[in-house]
Amino acid sequence: MSKVQIVAEGEGLAIPFLDGSVMSFLATGDDTHGNVSFWEFTLPSGGNGPPPHIHHGHDELFYVVEGNLTVHTGSENLVVGPRSMVIVPKGAQHTFSNPGSEVMRMVGTFSPPRFEHYFKESAEEIAKHGGERPPTSVIARLYGRYESELVV
Repeated sequence: MSKVQIVAEGEGLAIPFLDGSVMSFLATGDDTHGNVSFWEFTLPSGGNGPPPHIHHGHDELFYVVEGNLTVHTGSENLVVGPRSMVIVPKGAQHTFSNPGSEVMRMVGTFSPPRFEHYFKESAEEIAKHGGERPPTSVIARLYGRYESELVV
C-alpha cells in the first residue's frame, strides 16, 4: 500500500559537493517507484558545476528558485534567473556555473532517477582527494556508470 510522505525543511539526504555546493535529495527513486528523483542544489557565488557532459540515460529539469544560474551548452551561455526552468533532455551537452554575487538555489529532477547514485559515489571520491575535484579520469569513470559522458 502506498503512503503519502512529507519531507520537511532540513530533511532529506544532503550531500556536500565542490565549491561549497550541496545536493539535497528530497525524494529518491526508492520513494517514487523508480520514476523520478527530486533534489535541491545550492551553489555559492563563483561556484562551478561539473565539467561539460551529456546524459544518455535520463532527462533533467532545473528550476531556479533564487540567484542566477549560467547554463553552458555546447554553443551558448544562457543566464537563467529565479522562477525559470531549464529542460535538459537526454543527449544535450551542458554544465552550469554561478558567476553572480549571491547564492544560487535550484530544485530539479532526474528521470529516471538512477543518476542520483552518482552523487554519493562522487562525494566519496572528493573525500579521497582531500576535498578537491577528482581527476577527470575518475569523474569520467563515474559518469560512465550512469549512462553519461564527459565532453573533453
